[in-house]
Amino acid sequence: MTERKGVVSEPGSLGGTATPLDRRAVGVGAAITLGIAAVPIVLVRIVVGSQAEGNQGSLWVVPVVALFVAFAVGGHTAAKSRPAAPYRHAASSAVIAFAAFLAFTLGRRLLGGAGLSFPLVVTLAILFQVTVSLALVGAYVAWRQSRPKELTQ
Repeated sequence: MTERKGVVSEPGSLGGTATPLDRRAVGVGAAITLGIAAVPIVLVRIVVGSQAEGNQGSLWVVPVVALFVAFAVGGHTAAKSRPAAPYRHAASSAVIAFAAFLAFTLGRRLLGGAGLSFPLVVTLAILFQVTVSLALVGAYVAWRQSRPKELTQ
């Protein structure tokens, strides 16, 4: 074991005392993310499905913005409930929510016969990075709000 500034750690570990992951906080954050994101996506799919082909591009901006807002709000919620480790809880809730989104998207494409393409995989990889980053922005806001007023000025 090594000792560094009062922190005892096992060899090969990163050291420090890790706050345990609160599964409830992560689950609530992921559920809020999916709840906020699902409604606009479903509504736009219904509206676009009833429109003629080729006249649907600009309507998809709404669920994309809702998806981004949803990940920030979900990350904020998860982080707010665990202020000792806000970023870990926000990132974990984002990963869970994105995994559900990914499973739905891939399942719909594969069952619908659309298949997978390289551009889709790249888009989903970038979307994963962006959504987890937005959850971390939500966690930062929660962290700033939890600090005493005299420290934030």
